Amino acid sequence: MDQFKDTSLFSTLTPVLRDYIIRSNYSMNRDLMNIHEEYCADTFTYATNITDCIDQTYHAIEMLSGYRRNIHKSINRPDYVTFMIENFYMRFTSIYDRMLRLLNQVFELGLPERECRDNTIVKNGNIRTKSFVSALNKANKLISTHRANRNKIAHSQTHTEDELNSLKPFYHLRDNDVSFDHKKYAHLYKTMTDDFVKQKKEKFTELLDTLVLYVKEFFDNVGKYVLEIASKKK
Repeated sequence: MDQFKDTSLFSTLTPVLRDYIIRSNYSMNRDLMNIHEEYCADTFTYATNITDCIDQTYHAIEMLSGYRRNIHKSINRPDYVTFMIENFYMRFTSIYDRMLRLLNQVFELGLPERECRDNTIVKNGNIRTKSFVSALNKANKLISTHRANRNKIAHSQTHTEDELNSLKPFYHLRDNDVSFDHKKYAHLYKTMTDDFVKQKKEKFTELLDTLVLYVKEFFDNVGKYVLEIASKKK
């Protein structure tokens, strides 16, 4: 969240919410909100849906290397890494959908969330020429290359790739075959796993850092429209 606090969007919303909290004696009772404050509060909620997801995606990257065997007794390291990779893809690809839902709120389109798609939001006559569309399209292009993998994870099968698959037999044998002398190979497979995780973290961090730049640009351009619409509600 800290990396977005100075964007135009949050610079517009934060003073309104601060003044509301003070005026309402810190109760945050929505019944006390005027329509200007309610619009800003709802917009803030949709905006933080995006920033929270980004924070959680960074956590997923960091946790790739957070496996501790004495804690995760029911899951071996390759399965843990697979779980965190899937976590990354599920969250990373949802960020664009959350950006569309924010626009639905900002421009008060009134669409059900399941209907917030490119053809209903980005191609809307009131939106397609707005200054934030360039950043939105860049975010969509970056994310779209990973949607097929996300859909596969969500609907059909566990994430798989050759390097990860090559690690799984050793860990399976270590945990399930008492005749297997796993200590002879432990260092090799730990090194292979560490290298795989390091490369994956670098790739994922680069992807997410790039997306964050697009989201910042998006927030900076959306902010002026929020200010304009909110001002009319005073």
